[in-house]
Amino acid sequence: MFARSARRRAAIGLAVVVAGFVTGPTAQLASASEPLADICAQPLDVTWAVPMPPPGFVTELDWISGPDCTINGIDTTQTDSSTVPEPYITVMPTVSTTDPSANPEGLTQFNSVTGPDTPLPVCDPDTQTLVQCTNGIDASTPTQTLHASVHQRSWDCCNIAMNEYDLQWWWTYDTRIRGYRGNDFGQWHRESDGGGWYEAGGTEHLGASSNYSSATLTGSIGYGYQGGFDPSGQAYYNAYSNKITGDTSGNWSCSGSWSWRRHAPGWHIQTWCGWGDSW
Repeated sequence: MFARSARRRAAIGLAVVVAGFVTGPTAQLASASEPLADICAQPLDVTWAVPMPPPGFVTELDWISGPDCTINGIDTTQTDSSTVPEPYITVMPTVSTTDPSANPEGLTQFNSVTGPDTPLPVCDPDTQTLVQCTNGIDASTPTQTLHASVHQRSWDCCNIAMNEYDLQWWWTYDTRIRGYRGNDFGQWHRESDGGGWYEAGGTEHLGASSNYSSATLTGSIGYGYQGGFDPSGQAYYNAYSNKITGDTSGNWSCSGSWSWRRHAPGWHIQTWCGWGDSW
């Protein structure tokens, strides 16, 4: 699993909103013979949002833990909002597909939602024209379908992908939202002895909503760990939430959050928001 390797990029100028909080002390580095559970003991919880990238592109956000447990050079033991770690930001080309079942990475698909959940206009042949009776669609305004996605992935210090959570979102519109489809996917690393990361039961959730002018997909999940680095299963827990909103102007926005209960130097999380599947 997880053939991809983490990519680390230089920052460029793009508006991004990041907020979060971190608490607790930073523990000393453990020796090679000690468990890794307490290397960076402080919880980390970051909320982010990015505007729509240019058509055909994806915005990538990166956070990397340094050897002293700093995140992107920021001491996360401070609680002042000014010390919340900003991501490294990259904008790059992506690919697109119109296939709602596309899954090139062999991920686990959890759920799928379709809509809309707002009613189409009622067609009364005695009072409306034939064009108006065709599901309420005005032939002079052709429908369009757009596709966007969001992905969050965490790697450990050895560049092993630990877990990820992804949303795929299609919405169809003319002068109003006509339909949508959304999927969520995940993947997690298992160790050769049967330990490793796992989907925490009951944490996965996928939901969608729409009105006449916009459609929103939201999803969340949590992953626990029990294995060689922590036999107790209490030290590590990674959680992700993702959100995409598309509208009838052909615009969309992307936001979400991620959290690590504990981590180790060299851990790296990457968030992608982009047109198409942007796997």
